[in-house]
Amino acid sequence: MRIENQQISAIQKLFNQKSQSEKLGGPKSGREDGVNISPEARLFSVALKAAQALPPRDIKELEALKGQIKADSYEVNNEDIAAKLFDETLF
Repeated sequence: MRIENQQISAIQKLFNQKSQSEKLGGPKSGREDGVNISPEARLFSVALKAAQALPPRDIKELEALKGQIKADSYEVNNEDIAAKLFDETLF
């Protein structure tokens, strides 16, 4: 294959036009990089941040609660639950 001066100048002209177009903010060829995050991942991120914002709990207290639940001796205070639900709906 033989390359002549006409072909070189045509290629150079196209290259210069493309370079000037990109400098002026013209359309770029090819795709741009991007990140897509699924709704599940967004929800997980929100849940993780909420869990990390919780105050640390005492391991002994948690183990005691687990033991009460397993032994079926954990008692729920219905008034406390109702008050918390009421507070959450108002604020």
